[in-house]
Amino acid sequence: MRVDGSLAADICWYMDDGRPTAGTAWEAWKAARKACSTLIYHGVQDAGRKRTGASQSPDEWAGTMVETVDDRVSLLVSVKKWEKGKVMILRIQEELATFGLLDYKQLEKDRGFLVYLSRTYINMCPYLKGIHQTLDSWRAGRDKDSWKMNRRELLAAITSNYGEVILDKEEEAPIKVKPASRLQDDLDALEVLLEGSIPKRVSVRVKN
Repeated sequence: MRVDGSLAADICWYMDDGRPTAGTAWEAWKAARKACSTLIYHGVQDAGRKRTGASQSPDEWAGTMVETVDDRVSLLVSVKKWEKGKVMILRIQEELATFGLLDYKQLEKDRGFLVYLSRTYINMCPYLKGIHQTLDSWRAGRDKDSWKMNRRELLAAITSNYGEVILDKEEEAPIKVKPASRLQDDLDALEVLLEGSIPKRVSVRVKN
């Protein structure tokens, strides 16, 4: 801390990766030097070649890029990841429109990346539900919209004519799965959120 109470320097850790922060590039370099020398003192090897220079828009860290420019702190992803997410949504839409069914394994991989992307763009989270429901649509105890039923709903389904409810449990996932009723709307929403050729910046802290 500085004499006036403001933050002089700090360091954040994610697993085995540390990021020093400071008010100026020179102070950030001194903070990194202090952190590395302390690690070496305690027997933790420091690879100087892996250090990066001080920057207000550094490379990705844990999948997210953090910018401290224009009096604000913003989050975004690389152009490569942004484009990959857009292509992924379009591919799922085309497969759905062409075949009416979706490849389970491929959709599972796509979901993993989209969840990874939603760590930066949290507004995507509600619209991943359709993909979750589609991947679970083959499981027992699901209604026609792939929602998991509670005990009362299951008993009502058993005593009725079953309708479109799946009650028999399969041992493993099928090769193709039926889309959940909300999937198309969710894909349309995700397409809107990923519009544009430049990754959107999410403001997490502003000066005013």
